[in-house]
Amino acid sequence: MITLFLNELIKALRNTPPQKELIKRFVEKKFPLYIGNIRGPVLSSVISDLKNYTKGDIVVVFPTEKESSIFFQDTLVLDEDAVRFPSWETLPYGGDSPSSKVFGSRISAICSIIGKKKREKKIIVTSLKGYLSYLPPKEFLGDYIIKIEKNREIDIQDLEKKLQESGYLRVPRVSVHGEFALRGEVLDIFMHGMDEAVRIVFSFDEVEEIKYFDPFTQSSTGKTDDILIVPSREIIWNSDLIENIYSKTLITDDKKDQLDEFKTAKGDEYFFPFAFDSKSLITDYAGDNCTVIFVDSELLDSGRRAVEKEYTELYRRGGGRKLNPIPPEELLPDYEKAFNKTERKIIMPVLGNSEISNLIRYNYESGRSFFGNFQYLKEEFTRLIDTGYKIYLFSSSDSQKVRIENILKDFDIKVISGSISSGFVLPDLKIMAIQESEIFGRKKRIPSSVKKSTSQVIDSFVDLNPGDHVVHINYGIGRFLGIDRIKAAGTERDYIQLEYADEENIFIPIEQVNLVQRYIGSEGASPRLDRLGGKSWETRKNKVKKAAEDIADKLIKLYSKRKKAMGIAFPKDTDWQMEFEATFPYQETEDQLKCIEDVKSDMESPRPMDRLICGDVGYGKTEIAMRAAFKAASAGRQVIFLAPTTILAEQHYDNMNERFENFPINIKMMSRFVSKKEQKAVLKGLEEGGVDIAVGTHRLIQKDVVLKNPGLMIIDEEQRFGVKDKERMKEIKNSIDSLALSATPIPRTLHMSLLKIRDMSILKTPPYNRRP
Repeated sequence: MITLFLNELIKALRNTPPQKELIKRFVEKKFPLYIGNIRGPVLSSVISDLKNYTKGDIVVVFPTEKESSIFFQDTLVLDEDAVRFPSWETLPYGGDSPSSKVFGSRISAICSIIGKKKREKKIIVTSLKGYLSYLPPKEFLGDYIIKIEKNREIDIQDLEKKLQESGYLRVPRVSVHGEFALRGEVLDIFMHGMDEAVRIVFSFDEVEEIKYFDPFTQSSTGKTDDILIVPSREIIWNSDLIENIYSKTLITDDKKDQLDEFKTAKGDEYFFPFAFDSKSLITDYAGDNCTVIFVDSELLDSGRRAVEKEYTELYRRGGGRKLNPIPPEELLPDYEKAFNKTERKIIMPVLGNSEISNLIRYNYESGRSFFGNFQYLKEEFTRLIDTGYKIYLFSSSDSQKVRIENILKDFDIKVISGSISSGFVLPDLKIMAIQESEIFGRKKRIPSSVKKSTSQVIDSFVDLNPGDHVVHINYGIGRFLGIDRIKAAGTERDYIQLEYADEENIFIPIEQVNLVQRYIGSEGASPRLDRLGGKSWETRKNKVKKAAEDIADKLIKLYSKRKKAMGIAFPKDTDWQMEFEATFPYQETEDQLKCIEDVKSDMESPRPMDRLICGDVGYGKTEIAMRAAFKAASAGRQVIFLAPTTILAEQHYDNMNERFENFPINIKMMSRFVSKKEQKAVLKGLEEGGVDIAVGTHRLIQKDVVLKNPGLMIIDEEQRFGVKDKERMKEIKNSIDSLALSATPIPRTLHMSLLKIRDMSILKTPPYNRRP
């Protein structure tokens, strides 16, 4: 939908005088061209349209990396072949190495430009430092791009050597970009810029099959007849290049083989191009017919002066000079010379300077911010629609799109699922576009690389490491030692090796893995290993079975009372609920949305809710709790939010105040951090109904805490509360809804949920870019 909108925008822009004039002068080659007063997605649309009228690439230069990155995301929606060429993001004399991500992004962009088909044109987005970045000659890297075709012969040993020379790391199994695995006649390689790895199957020296696969699951996702293998990095040292750099820089008189020294030297990315007789810029890779667009030309000019000064000062201080012996006047390309040399250029002054006689000025206004003020938003929409404006609103996800459509159901606007960098107004076309963050406040932006990456759920019950304790259904508690491949009776198969008491080992065929489970017990204490052939395991099983029957009998009686009890049936979601949920600054995972749906369904039911939300730290349990709390509070019911520690309670209190700030809901805290005087005021507010949500520790479940209109109890990490606290919680739970949150539920709590005595929702999908 978003691509359709922007394509329609391009068509509409073509009918405006500025765009007509720009295309006319562009086709007539009346360079340099000057354009002004245009930004964001509209600038992306204008440049994407220009691509139809040129024979070469278009290079767009921004003052900073951030601006180039934002513009690239807008352009990528219109042109999936667009590339971004980043700078090294390090200092030349600082002795730091760029990240592998930067290496990958640069070589991916370079090879995309080199390997493009005839008559193919690229939009290349870069920053000032990326533009002023020397590269090796185009032909050099071109020699390392290898085309693999089905049914063609290839030297596997030579291919392996080239992969290692060009920066790939050989591993047993590929999992991240820049790795390759060679097992017999199968080559797996995970190249930068690709979402999937490539598997090449050989029959002797002939390519039999080329297919894509998911490196996490190892499952095939498609086939192809040919593939381009590109280097992992643009710095590829060899002995001739080492000799060249020695002779040019006179680093040392000792010219023996120091290849390893240069391969590992920090900062070699800056002086590597000097090993060649000629150096290149990204515009040289783009070709003779390329057009260069200089965005914010005054800032580019002042920025290059700042870069020159920075390089000179770093060199003068001597920082890293041994690592990079090239002086700054040679290391840094001459911006002014490169600017003047460019024949086909479009210059964009910062403020669209009206003093420039041939300036093409667009009638463009930047997006507006509404700061969560829905009354003002609706008034503005009414005014604009009455004057003939078409309004387009962009949401970050499908779920957010549904909420916004509900909130603004009375207005004739188009809600589109997809993000643009910023909203805009085009008065001539009577078009207004709004990015949802301009309504609800700042939105957390997810990097493009993360959006494309595959997240794989790890099943903690199966993910075993040598030394972990396990339980075999027949033999009892043992220690997992690993998986071995054993040849027996002329056949090879995998066996699971388990260690038991007295250092006795058994080997279980891999087909019987279902009989082995991870041991779940008390933290910090190692269990005693069972003895093979002994009676301890059978005795333990019988004892546990009897105890389980007794506990089950008590629990069934307790929870049958809750099932029969009549609780509170909360009303369906209101407009306020929609607005509250729409202000969540992240995109929900599918698991989160399912859990929220489960919780709301329970709350709208007349029987008391007793649900456990189980998920790792950072998976979004707190947001689920906040939405439940808002639903209860907006229905006039009071909420108590329990946390096991004062620090955790304070964190929840601060987070809730931030999320609830635009709504008339009174939130208070009860813990030892709160003075006696304030505690008395909170107790009075709870009893009289003035406090809607109370966040705190076990202090909230003392006998002197009385709620006028209780509705929901939320318990974070219930297993960390004491026995007496839990008994008190059970008393409170009987007639109100209860929601428990836990990253590590104790086995009994988990078992109750699995037996359906207690309801459970699981969060197993990590949010974007989450790190363990």
